[in-house]
Amino acid sequence: MRSTLRLMATLALAATAATATACSSSPPDSSAAKTTPPTSGSSSSATGLGPSSSSVPTATPSDPTSAVGTSSASVSSTEAATDAPQPAACDPAKIAADVERKNITVDVCAGQWASISSPGPGDTSAFVHLSKGAWNIFDVQPSARCRAEAKADGVPDELLTYFTTCDPDSVGSGARAADLGLATPISEPACDSSGIVVLGSATNPRSYRRDVDALLKAHPGASYLVTDRACPSLRQSTAAGDHIYAVYRPAGKTATSVCAAVNRAGGDAYGKRLDSASDPAATIRC
Repeated sequence: MRSTLRLMATLALAATAATATACSSSPPDSSAAKTTPPTSGSSSSATGLGPSSSSVPTATPSDPTSAVGTSSASVSSTEAATDAPQPAACDPAKIAADVERKNITVDVCAGQWASISSPGPGDTSAFVHLSKGAWNIFDVQPSARCRAEAKADGVPDELLTYFTTCDPDSVGSGARAADLGLATPISEPACDSSGIVVLGSATNPRSYRRDVDALLKAHPGASYLVTDRACPSLRQSTAAGDHIYAVYRPAGKTATSVCAAVNRAGGDAYGKRLDSASDPAATIRC
């Protein structure tokens, strides 16, 4: 019995010693030094030990240097530019300043073109055109330009009705139908062998009206006609088939009187007969 108790005591001491040894050799709590592995989608260094995405500071909308703050600033500036007041089309104040006139009234606005008027003696109406940010006077009213010429110069359809149709073929037959709408009406001289001194001619369909007007102003008291609706002794058309407007003065019935008128006129003036028999290519020799 004693031997049995002694054996049991020895075994208990041995178990107690083994337990103490195990406790003294066990590692410390690994939770204190445990490293959380990076989650999928987080950034890491080349060794796989870099900081996770949760350690990177994120920008907030209140941060003026953040991407959100910059985007908001861009939108705000764009909206400000869009909301800025735009100059009105055909702004009378802008036109008045550019053409140096006061109290401008815009009668017709057609984009970059306008018909304007201003108070004052006489006709103060004009056509203006916006070019390179500034309004300029294109022509006065009434204009000496033909409608075709104005259209070729860029005048829009809304304003073309202010310009005269200068093509006789488009307005019917007869000399009156070829009238250019100038202060001096077109003439219809008789083909009675009278002499005239031709002071100049207009042969460009685009500028009939302006060219005839200039010739009439250079020769006060002169008249004008369109040759193919006057007398057969006048050249009826240009080589291109266009009408010829001639500015002239009556010069009597004799060669002497015609030559005297030619000499007074000077320049490129020449004498012609108004009849149905003379050669259209011939002139009166002086």
